[in-house]
Amino acid sequence: MSGSHFSPPALGGAAALLIMLASGGTALAYTEKTIFKFCEQGGFCPHGSSPQAAVIVDGNGNLWGTTKIGGKYGHGLAFEITEAGGKTYYHIIKNFCAKPNCADGATPVAPLIMGNGRELFGTTYAGGKYGGGVLFRLTPVSGGWHYAVLHNFGNGSAGKSPAAGLTYKDQQSGALWSEDTEPVFGTTAAGGTYGNGTTFEFVRSGSSWTYTTIHSFQSSQAPNELAMDASGNLFGTTGTGGKYGGGLLYELASGSWNETVFHNFCGENGCGDGSYPLGRMWVDANGNLYGTTQWGGHTNCSYLVGYSGCGTVFEYSPGSHTYTALYKFPSISNGGFEPAAGVIMDSSGNLFGTTLNYFGETAAQGVVFELSPGGNGNWTYAQLFEGNDSWSPIAIDSGGNLFGTSYSDPGGHGGGSVFGLYP
Repeated sequence: MSGSHFSPPALGGAAALLIMLASGGTALAYTEKTIFKFCEQGGFCPHGSSPQAAVIVDGNGNLWGTTKIGGKYGHGLAFEITEAGGKTYYHIIKNFCAKPNCADGATPVAPLIMGNGRELFGTTYAGGKYGGGVLFRLTPVSGGWHYAVLHNFGNGSAGKSPAAGLTYKDQQSGALWSEDTEPVFGTTAAGGTYGNGTTFEFVRSGSSWTYTTIHSFQSSQAPNELAMDASGNLFGTTGTGGKYGGGLLYELASGSWNETVFHNFCGENGCGDGSYPLGRMWVDANGNLYGTTQWGGHTNCSYLVGYSGCGTVFEYSPGSHTYTALYKFPSISNGGFEPAAGVIMDSSGNLFGTTLNYFGETAAQGVVFELSPGGNGNWTYAQLFEGNDSWSPIAIDSGGNLFGTSYSDPGGHGGGSVFGLYP
């Protein structure tokens, strides 16, 4: 991907410049810029409100995303943000629930993906023919966008209510989805044989599409976004269930889609290994998996959030079957806690993520953080930005610029924002 069109603001302006010290005294400096601010929650928000999904960055540096609510009909929208001549332009490309009974879908909570023909694909959590959401395509046409529902969730024992993003081969490299030749995979929060959700495959054959349920969750619930390795194996986590009730980490083998459980969360006393995994996972070049748990780890957040622990960042190595809590968020009096969006890795092996909450000297809701690998398996934590409460992963472009969404504003009163962090 090329560097983003969204250049950092001039220093000395309204944007905050935050500097953290990493191991060895190296200064990590990021300039924060609010790219677009959504309106107040609870009111009429024609431009959308409360984005829960990550933005994606295309090869021209434009940003694409969804909001959970707001828009013309109040059920969310899809948007594009561009920049030209130093000005930011926000474009609504789809208002959901435009048809009776929301037949075109409602409440998009997952990120978009882009096909190699520049089409956008995504899902909605609700609406559609059966009320269980839809899988849709937005195709650029002269003067606008053509919207099409490709699949309706919720029919019979098939999955319903997709809440996590779609996954395809080479996605982590920044490649566009080759929708003519490669399948896309996803999960649903409900439905399936046992009612606990499913994993599905969606593939194109000429002008038609085929939807297949490849796995139904039996002993666990709340499946998160999938990750795929170079061999086409799928990896994922569930938020609850499993042997100890704290969720599990699993693999679905390519082709057969047989499930292997790698790790049951909350197996340690006090859930020291992490509990309730949320968000996307990342697969590195060696096949190691990285993710986050919203709770577990250190226990000194339990009196505030009602669950044991402040959250963790974890690593799992399938080759050695080794699970490690790389970082345990320390306490509610020392920075961010409750990571709920997973992590993304840059070309240097650094991990970036967000938290829902933060306690410190400011009234920030959450933080953006970085974990940098060091010697002897040690990782250095740096807090890059305070001021967002984010359910969404971070996006990164080739220039090292970071982009994300906040669900609401500091104090929990606003409709959220799209922001950039610039090294």
